[in-house]
Amino acid sequence: MSNGPDERTGRRWTIVGLAVSVSSALALTLLVVSDAAVLAWLDDPLTDFTRNWADSWEWPVTLAHEISNKTGVIWSSFVAGLFALFLFARRRWGAGGFLMLSALLGGLIGLFMKDFVSRERPPAAERFESDLTDSFPSGHTMVGIYLYLATGLVLLRIGQANGRRWMTWLGWALIAFGPFLGLTRIVVGAHWPTDVLGGWAFGSAVVCLCALLFWSPLNRQWLTWRSRASSAATQQAAPS
Repeated sequence: MSNGPDERTGRRWTIVGLAVSVSSALALTLLVVSDAAVLAWLDDPLTDFTRNWADSWEWPVTLAHEISNKTGVIWSSFVAGLFALFLFARRRWGAGGFLMLSALLGGLIGLFMKDFVSRERPPAAERFESDLTDSFPSGHTMVGIYLYLATGLVLLRIGQANGRRWMTWLGWALIAFGPFLGLTRIVVGAHWPTDVLGGWAFGSAVVCLCALLFWSPLNRQWLTWRSRASSAATQQAAPS
């Protein structure tokens, strides 16, 4: 079963997204590894501006820290893994495989890049972080994309295909929360702004790659769910 031009268009845009995110991730990595002067031009003003208002008010830092504690890699991966297993149990192989691979690949890439780059965190990170040379890319920011945003995409499509409005809204909420998670890491002071940009780039590359690998089974599932929901709605509307 194929969705014709819509499927091809979606695949093309995913390829474009993968190319843009990989190029951005590589460019940022080169800048950080070479300690390019442009980094100070990007990071220092934004970091100083954030510290001025966040530290003076204090509650934004406390709130951002609590969000960080509740959305760490281990806990978020555990919850996403349970959801993927639930999808497997319901024979939704494409959606489950997409989430599982995204979680595994994203986690491995994040750990490798942190160890490879070994960038020092901002001075304010000493308040909450013990590993002060794991700044690039931001792990929480990557999690926000390859777990929260990816899960939101799956929930959105399931909700739309089955006419479940609550699931659709939950999907949109996770899609919005995913990128926002990176901003909380700047407020806490645990990362430079370019660490967050790197996290968005690497996380997006993972999601786009996994979507391409599972595109055909995902597309078949979306169409099957939509067809079943449409048939059920037709049967309910038919006079008895």
